[in-house]
Amino acid sequence: MKVQLFLDGLLCGVIIGTLFAPASGEETRRRLARRFSDFRNSLNKAHESSKEEAKDAMNELKEDEEKEIKEIYHEIKGDKPL
Repeated sequence: MKVQLFLDGLLCGVIIGTLFAPASGEETRRRLARRFSDFRNSLNKAHESSKEEAKDAMNELKEDEEKEIKEIYHEIKGDKPL
């Protein structure tokens, strides 16, 4: 929710700043398009980064759980883990 509010504010700031900039309509539209493209690219990069971090965290959790299960198994069985 807070991220969405931040992004909304950022978008409004870019639009207002661009509209009040002393440039022609064509230049303003070109700048807006470039800024939106840059913004979209940065969001995509952040999204991909978040997905990778989540995947890494899940793999680490899975490995920890597998190790713990093996330790419990060997403890119950009464032998030493490999």
